[in-house]
Amino acid sequence: MGLRHPALRRDGTEGLVELSITRLEIDSEIYFSAFLRDVTEQRRLDRFVELQLESSRIFAEAATISDAAVRLLDIMSTLGSWDYGDYWEFDERASGLRCLATWGAPGRDFEDFRAASHDVVFRSGVGLPGRVWSTGRATWSRDVHLDEGVARRDLAARHSLQSGVAFPVLCGSTPVAVFEFFSSTRRDSDATTLAQFESIGRQLGLFFERQRAISEIRESEARFRNLADS
Repeated sequence: MGLRHPALRRDGTEGLVELSITRLEIDSEIYFSAFLRDVTEQRRLDRFVELQLESSRIFAEAATISDAAVRLLDIMSTLGSWDYGDYWEFDERASGLRCLATWGAPGRDFEDFRAASHDVVFRSGVGLPGRVWSTGRATWSRDVHLDEGVARRDLAARHSLQSGVAFPVLCGSTPVAVFEFFSSTRRDSDATTLAQFESIGRQLGLFFERQRAISEIRESEARFRNLADS
């Protein structure tokens, strides 16, 4: 395996190339040949497998939905090379989505972005999270600066964030939460990443259902004990 380096394509998107250098001796002269191979998709597949393993471990160890969500936000951002991420759940009192957790790349100051995320409530169809909430499907924005549907695009521009994506956590066909990520490099929508997100969304949706079932059982047991004591 050769050395791997980030590279910029002609269309402005960033990929990963593998550089292989071979030493040749021809007629007592030394030559070197260099070969570049785009390994972006291979890296995505490798990280897909790693994320599946990590997420399975998180679901096995997490005690609560919030614990699982925070840990997933961290691992998805890190393995996916996202620069900023947040996690949203529906708040009945606010009639919209509220941000419950954020993640920022080490060494980056996202305090104003975090504050804006925690202050805003997204209604159905508003912002990337609201668009996902209304459709139940992932939404990808290649250039958030030009996307009027991205509510915090001015902040994204301030932090040089180029592309964004959000996807739902589904219980059956019903969205119960939304993950959102932003990248400092321009990214096109790709099938591997979307499949990865859909898988995580389904797994966390099942985790939601299990946690709710446990809560209902505990509430029923508490009511039964109260009746027995009265």
